[in-house]
Amino acid sequence: MKRLIFILSTVIVILSCEKQENGLEYPEIYYTQTVTEIGYRVFTIEGEIKNEEIKNSLITKSESVLPNYTTIRQEEDVCATILNKYQVFLEKGSSISDTLSIESLNSLYYWEENEITTYYPSIHSDFDKTANFTDTSFLSFIPLLYEESTTPLSTGYSKKIEQKTCFYIEKDADELIMPFVDYCLLTDLGYLTSSPKFITFLGINNRLKNNPQFSLAQQDTLIIREYVQTLTKEGTPNQKKSLELTIYNANSWTSSSSTLSSISEVPVKLFEIDGTNSIAGKKETYKETSDENGIVSFYNIKAGNYLLIATKDDFSNLKNGLVINGVFMNAQDTIHTSNVPYQENVEIGGLKYKDMNGDGVINNLDIVEGDYVQIERSKLLKRDIYIGK
Repeated sequence: MKRLIFILSTVIVILSCEKQENGLEYPEIYYTQTVTEIGYRVFTIEGEIKNEEIKNSLITKSESVLPNYTTIRQEEDVCATILNKYQVFLEKGSSISDTLSIESLNSLYYWEENEITTYYPSIHSDFDKTANFTDTSFLSFIPLLYEESTTPLSTGYSKKIEQKTCFYIEKDADELIMPFVDYCLLTDLGYLTSSPKFITFLGINNRLKNNPQFSLAQQDTLIIREYVQTLTKEGTPNQKKSLELTIYNANSWTSSSSTLSSISEVPVKLFEIDGTNSIAGKKETYKETSDENGIVSFYNIKAGNYLLIATKDDFSNLKNGLVINGVFMNAQDTIHTSNVPYQENVEIGGLKYKDMNGDGVINNLDIVEGDYVQIERSKLLKRDIYIGK
């Protein structure tokens, strides 16, 4: 018995020391905060072009095929939930949603996929997309598990690559930095066509070496653009505000006042929705509470569609499933027009409801589980929310 107590005590001490050593509370959530351009570099067979006039003219030529980097990144906003020191759940646009392993080497974090992927780069170009732009001659990072082997020339492939694809992350205080490379190759492609063509690959999560080496032909021009995507930890003061709500008490109307009073300490929940618009059995995606002025602020919300529910005691933004949309403040306010949906039994001081399906009539077809909210990345949405009973 004493031996068992000693073992349990030892385990508890070890776990306690580990938590103290890490200094972390899990999960940690990071969201896309900013996208910052580092700059352009231009290369030919003779090396890097340093003349600014020539360099800028070539960069301008590539603008028609190299889309704005902020647009590309905003289409693939990142939300990373670090579950523990070994695992991260990564959501990247609509293309990736997966739990990855966390490894580290020389202050760089590797978020590693679990499956081994095999690539066969084309023999014609070092810039073949199927190679996942992995080449130690010009990129700084390669996967931890990465093996190359030769293939017969008759196959048309330059080599065989087996790897566990990684996302490369650099940590800076409460921020995670994801470096990216875009490139545009202007080439003759003589083996395919007689016309010069642009080949562009976008959003490669890596960093260019200081002195990269490329296998370029005499007629090739390679334009490289580098930028970083910064992810900010949830709860840090420099987060980007996505949604600001003012909560009003819809039952505070009086005949002597033309305004409604705001209400504090109201929990507001956002539920991310899919095509069914149902949140039955789901846990809220985000939750905040109104301050002393009735203001609720949400930061770094992932772009998408949500249902909003605000409740406090017997007060709610829904009444019998209808979304409260204010109060009929005066006689003029009760008149039905083309811009005001028809509602039965209206009266001054009575509750207005939102026409959720846009048919101009408030009825059972407008009954919902929550108010609809659409969040767009890099745009602040402000809205008044009314709760009553």
